[in-house]
Amino acid sequence: MEDVESIEVHPFGDGLIVEIIGVDEKEDIEIESVEFDISEDGSEVSVRGDLPSEYKEDVKTALSREGYSLVDT
Repeated sequence: MEDVESIEVHPFGDGLIVEIIGVDEKEDIEIESVEFDISEDGSEVSVRGDLPSEYKEDVKTALSREGYSLVDT
């Protein structure tokens, strides 16, 4: 993905899904989803799989706007 257009945080089941929406080099829309677990107190989240490093700071910012902090693993 060349340009990130938006990052959305959605509650899903007992965790969160973060959708990274952008445009690739061919100007096609690209969407990447990352799943997170929520801590018992509801303030921290940890990634369930891999969080691509190129999106880490943007995802941290989006989570922070929603009241969550990312636990580095």
